[in-house]
Amino acid sequence: MPHSPVIERSETYATAAIPLRIPRAEMMASFGSAVHELLATLAAQGLAPSGPLVAYHRRPEPELFDFEVAFPVSGALTPTGRVVASTVPAGTVAVAVHKGEYDSIAESWKALDAWLAEQGRTPAGDFWEVYSVGPEEGRDPSEWRTLLHRRLRD
Repeated sequence: MPHSPVIERSETYATAAIPLRIPRAEMMASFGSAVHELLATLAAQGLAPSGPLVAYHRRPEPELFDFEVAFPVSGALTPTGRVVASTVPAGTVAVAVHKGEYDSIAESWKALDAWLAEQGRTPAGDFWEVYSVGPEEGRDPSEWRTLLHRRLRD
């Protein structure tokens, strides 16, 4: 269950991203390698992430993930290999916090969508997750925090 849903305005921000369009079953294997590739590319260009890891989903599809694994960046990125310059768009968004492991994140999305229906709000289609506290920091899974962002039709 997500905690503390709110509706707010988000601003566009630049990212270094790897676009992926993969079957759902390949998500976990592809995600980790994309993160390592992004970090290596940024380091090779003398850049560092300016915020936590993001998974930006362009459109939901039943059998495929069509998304970008990305890090916010503040410097000029030179596209290299699969790494491209991209953005997370501005808009009115519903934001909620998922606490805990990633295997239960689908339930948090469903609960957020139910909350939006109760509020009379309509999703625009795209959404993103910001992994603000995760396993890379060596924390217990109960301390992991993922910010869920569902863009809304204004």
